[in-house]
Amino acid sequence: MRLNRETGQPVPLVCGPHTFLLPAVPSPWNHIRLEHLLIEQVENPECYSGTEHFISSLVSSSPVRAVLTKDGRRKEHMICPSDLVISPVLQSTGWRCGDRHEGLVVALSNQSLRELAFTGDLDFEIVFNAPVQDSFLSACMTELHREKRSSFPGGALYGDSIATTMAAHLLTHYSAARVRSTQAKGKFDSRTLNLVVDYLKTNACEGISLTQLASLAHMSPHHFLRTFKASTGMTPHQYLINHRVALGKDLLYSSDFTIKQVAKMVGFCDAGHFSRHFKRLTGVSPGVYAGRVAKELEGGSAEGVS
Repeated sequence: MRLNRETGQPVPLVCGPHTFLLPAVPSPWNHIRLEHLLIEQVENPECYSGTEHFISSLVSSSPVRAVLTKDGRRKEHMICPSDLVISPVLQSTGWRCGDRHEGLVVALSNQSLRELAFTGDLDFEIVFNAPVQDSFLSACMTELHREKRSSFPGGALYGDSIATTMAAHLLTHYSAARVRSTQAKGKFDSRTLNLVVDYLKTNACEGISLTQLASLAHMSPHHFLRTFKASTGMTPHQYLINHRVALGKDLLYSSDFTIKQVAKMVGFCDAGHFSRHFKRLTGVSPGVYAGRVAKELEGGSAEGVS
């Protein structure tokens, strides 16, 4: 939410003719949201960012000329493709641009930034930056855009993981004072690792959030991500995908369910998403694997099935 500098009333994300290019579908993400806009022109008055940090990216192929108003002062900028604008909470900015362009906008609440990145008792202040080149944040925004455009195949866990890494990056690179985690690095003890892994496996076919997993280990999501990867060699989302594929492989071997049915049963959003991960992890498509299973059951060669 953006707030008028003088009245404190909410104002739209973009003041001027614009079109939202992604369908308005329910999002499983808990801490972050993304919009892809086609903007004819921008006439944003100087406003506060309210309770959200905004990261904007130009995705058009040509640069645009824009006038920034900050604290009552105007400055012209040439915004190039992949340039980012980081607009923190409670900092007053306004933009004017007459060029038609496309942009991505990510919003991350201040509370989520505090909860996701490190611990709740750290003081921080994100600094306004424009324009800035940041390949890491750009890659995260591109991946969030791909996820939303594909109807969120990675679910809550994947979106939460990207949001967490973005939050940690913002605090590390764009805070007025350098922010460091107070939590020690290392691996899970065997009890905690078993608890988390059992929860992942038990709920593999349901929606799992990073916050839920982190609470089992009594950690912030950021520290949980690092510790889980140090303990298992993969991210929670990668572990979940591997387990779902293993479940799907077992079902294809032991049942007559179709590939589409199996995909839904093990937690994938559709058969295409299941098939891509199945082939990546096993080297063959679910259809080829199921065909080999059928041959084995008929008494043919079972080579490569198990």
